Amino acid sequence: MTLCRGSQTLLLAVCVLLGVGSLPLTAQTSSSGTLIDSFPFPGIAPQGITRDDTDGTYWVTSFLDPVITHFAPDGTPIGTIPSPFPPSARPTGIAYYPLNDSLLVLDGLTDQLVEIDKTGALSGLNFNLPVDPVPNLNGPLVRGLAVHMAGGSGIGSIYVVESVATKIYEIDLNGFVIRDFIHPQDPDGFPGQGAAAEAGGIELILDPMGQIEFIDVIGGDGGVAEVLRLLPDGTPTGFEISLIETGAGIGGIGGIIRDVVIDPMSGLPVDAIIGTSESTAALFIVDGSLPTIAQINDLECVSTDDEISLTWTPGPGYDAIDVFRNDSLVTTLGGAANAFLDTALADGVYEYRVIGRTMLESSDPVECSGVVGAGQVLDSVELTAVQFGLDITEGGGFLWVTTTDGVIQRYTTNLVFDGDIPAPFTGMDDEPAAIAFRPETNTLLVVNAFDNMMQEIDIVGIP
Repeated sequence: MTLCRGSQTLLLAVCVLLGVGSLPLTAQTSSSGTLIDSFPFPGIAPQGITRDDTDGTYWVTSFLDPVITHFAPDGTPIGTIPSPFPPSARPTGIAYYPLNDSLLVLDGLTDQLVEIDKTGALSGLNFNLPVDPVPNLNGPLVRGLAVHMAGGSGIGSIYVVESVATKIYEIDLNGFVIRDFIHPQDPDGFPGQGAAAEAGGIELILDPMGQIEFIDVIGGDGGVAEVLRLLPDGTPTGFEISLIETGAGIGGIGGIIRDVVIDPMSGLPVDAIIGTSESTAALFIVDGSLPTIAQINDLECVSTDDEISLTWTPGPGYDAIDVFRNDSLVTTLGGAANAFLDTALADGVYEYRVIGRTMLESSDPVECSGVVGAGQVLDSVELTAVQFGLDITEGGGFLWVTTTDGVIQRYTTNLVFDGDIPAPFTGMDDEPAAIAFRPETNTLLVVNAFDNMMQEIDIVGIP
C-alpha cells in the first residue's frame, strides 16, 4: 500500500507529485467496501486508530496490551510507546491533537481522557468524560474518539462514542458536553433498557473551512459491521458502507479513519477507510467511496383497527418507492415519500417490504409487519428505569411486573407506571422471575429463578 498523503481536498495535487497524473477527486477503481489491503496487528485487540498529520504515520491502541503501537504509512510497525493508563485500564479511542502535536487517549472503563506526547508521557489534558449513566451494571464504555479543531471556541472539541447506550457526544476540552445525539441504529433509545447498536470508531468529514460536513460512525446490520454516513446533527443519510470483506464480525471493529491510498492493484488513488479489527487482530483498508444508492431507514408498521400505517425515512435521489404487501406490489410512490396507509384490511398478519429505486438500481428491501384482528397490539408502554422485564400478572387492580433489577413494578390497567416494591430475593445471583397474584389473600407469589424457591409477599413487598 502507498498512501497519497494529505487531506482529501489536496488529493489531486499530492497524487500528481507522486506521478499518478491528473485524476478527478472521485476516481475509484473498486466498489464501496472492497478490501484493498490488511496488515496483522502485533498484539491483542486493536482499538482506536489515528493519523499523525506531521508524517502520515498511524498510532493504534490495544484494549488488552499496555502499549500504543506506531505504524509507518505502509502499515509496518515501527515501535511502541507505553499506555498512559495502569495495567487494569482498557485503552480505546485515540486521536491526534494538532494544536500541541500530541495524542489524546481514552480509557474505556473509567471514561478518562489524557493527553500524551509521542513518547507516552503525560503532557496536558487529563479529565473524565461527563457521559451519562447507562442502565447496565458495568456502566458506560467509551470507544470512538475524534478531534474537531474548529469546535470548542478555537481550542478544539472531541467527539466520543459511548458504546453501551450508544450515544455520541461532542465535548469541549474543558470537559463540558456541547451536544449529544443517539446512535441512529440504537434499538431502544436513551437510556433505554440496555440494548445497544453496533458501535465503535468515529470519523469527521470536514469542508474546506474545517467545519463538519458529515460524520462516519460504525454501525451494523444483519450481523455485518458497516460504516454509516450521518449529517452533522446525527441524522442518517442512508449511505452505508459494508465492512463484510474485513472478516470482522459484529462487535469486531474498533477505530476508523479516512485517508487516501494508492490501490496496489491499479496504482490509482482511492478515498479509503482504514480501521482496526479487534476480532482478527488486524488493520484493514477498504474502499471508502459511498454506494451509488442510499438505503431506506426507520421503517415502522403500526396497526390501528383495520388499518396499518407505514412510515420511513427515504434516502436521497430516489425516483420512486415501491411498497409490497405479502410479496405483492401495493403501490408505487414518489421518491421523497415517507409514509403509506393501508386501509380496509381483513383480519390477518401482513408483511410489508419497502424499496427505493432510481432508473438504474434499487435499495435493499426493508421489512416490517402488522396484525389486524386477533393478535393486534392495542397498547404498549416502555418499562420505567429497568433493564429487563421477566413476567407479569394482574391483581388488586394493577399489573405487576418482575424485573432483573430487583424490583417488582406496578402499573395501572391503562399501562401507567404507579411505582414499585422490593423483590423478596436480594442475593447477587437471585432473579425474581415468575409472578402470580393470589386473590383470596391479596398477595403475590414470586419465584426465584436462581434456586426455584417461591416466596409469598403482600402488595407492599413484605413477606
